[in-house]
Amino acid sequence: MERYEVLIVGGGPAGLAAALSTARMGIKTKIVDSGEARNAPSEHLNNFPTRDGIHPQKWRELAVEDLRKYDEVEFLQDRVLDITNTLDGFEILFEKSQAAMVNKIVLATGIKDQFPSIENIKPLWGKKVFHCPFCHGHELKAQQIGFLGSIDAALHMIPMLKRLSNEISYFTNGEEITSSVAFEKIKEKGVRIYEKKLLRLEATDKLHLCFGDSALAIDGLFMETKTPFSQSSHLVKSLGCELDENGLIQKNVYHETSVNGVYAAGDNSFPMHSVVNAIQAGSFAGAMIVKKICEEAWGG
Repeated sequence: MERYEVLIVGGGPAGLAAALSTARMGIKTKIVDSGEARNAPSEHLNNFPTRDGIHPQKWRELAVEDLRKYDEVEFLQDRVLDITNTLDGFEILFEKSQAAMVNKIVLATGIKDQFPSIENIKPLWGKKVFHCPFCHGHELKAQQIGFLGSIDAALHMIPMLKRLSNEISYFTNGEEITSSVAFEKIKEKGVRIYEKKLLRLEATDKLHLCFGDSALAIDGLFMETKTPFSQSSHLVKSLGCELDENGLIQKNVYHETSVNGVYAAGDNSFPMHSVVNAIQAGSFAGAMIVKKICEEAWGG
């Protein structure tokens, strides 16, 4: 059975950055990826020095091109069905490829976005509906911007959206908040509040929010990121990785999870979800794995 020093599950920003750290230190690394990127619906990747505005797929191609310089890295488009923790390392069962043994694992598997029951919201994700103003807010500057979510989330997000535009609308999706102090604060700042239930979204050049008896056109909608987060990979649970109260993988200062030899990087273990944050986490996790492998080989 073929053996690798490191298996990286997930070929997004965190996984690719982790691989660059291990490759440059001569660590035999395999990256397995299913080809289903969380940011695939998005048309641009922003807030990233030297690559601001690049298409996510183009960025991935450039990152993979960098890694192909290193003989230590192998790419595999496949799914990991199961991982067994043995006395001799981890045995990896793939969907299509032959099983392999590895010494260390990086879970760069991301999370699943959770959507409210509003028709067409998922197809418009990354196009007219977004979660992060740092990633997508500038493109809506001075336009009509909406926010959809709880009152607590609104108090966090709307002050940032007000830096981008004075035309802000808040949609509670049927939640009545008119008696709250928070409602008065938001209203005082000139934010329009709509407490009707949203039924569906429609998009032309504008985004049309359709209620039961009316509709409203805006330019873009930001949506609350629901917690607890939903992990994308079943491997997190099957390996026994502990989660925190927000549904994120718990890790120590070295990015190692509660399972010895298993590390986590990216959206699955950090609440601020962006490409640049995922890259930082992946790079650090890869470096910590190299440190651990070298210490174990040194002995003593």
